[in-house]
Amino acid sequence: MSLVKKIFIGYLVCFAIGTGLLCSFYLPSTDIVKITGSEVKRVDNDGPISAKNPADGPTRDVYYIYTIDQNKKIMVYRNEDTGWSFPWYFKFNSADIQAQAQSANDASQLTRVVHYGWRFNMVNMFKNIVSIKPIDSYDASTFSFYTIMKYLGWIVWLLLIVIQAAIPTLYTNWRDRRDLKRPDGSVVK
Repeated sequence: MSLVKKIFIGYLVCFAIGTGLLCSFYLPSTDIVKITGSEVKRVDNDGPISAKNPADGPTRDVYYIYTIDQNKKIMVYRNEDTGWSFPWYFKFNSADIQAQAQSANDASQLTRVVHYGWRFNMVNMFKNIVSIKPIDSYDASTFSFYTIMKYLGWIVWLLLIVIQAAIPTLYTNWRDRRDLKRPDGSVVK
């Protein structure tokens, strides 16, 4: 195998892993949970403001929603607007979602939570809620508009990898055909 092929395969693997991680982070996922509480915290770029982390820049309010799932696993979500910025969920209703969460908590209702992101305890990183919908049981469907968006995102990801893998073959075929053309335009067979 030539060095160019090894470099291309390495690039393709790095591209697939890198964009796969981006898709895993930014594409929506769905959980069925019971909301156990919620609160609002004042944060800056370093995280929640406290005695150990005083405010050292612009601050904002971030809603947090506490949940528990069917397996008694506790999960904390943040509920923050994305606005017009990336990722383009165009979410402007975090206060409304917070009210829905509080209502579901008061009624002890199960909810379908659509979110994106990862949860890392060590760096205070939380999944961001995109929508909340009350449901009847843990067996309820997790299908929503965001499910379609998730699958379309993964299909686009796969198509990008396939197209990039096919480009060298298509280029080689085109180059070979170009080299086989006679000056009058006919092809040597």
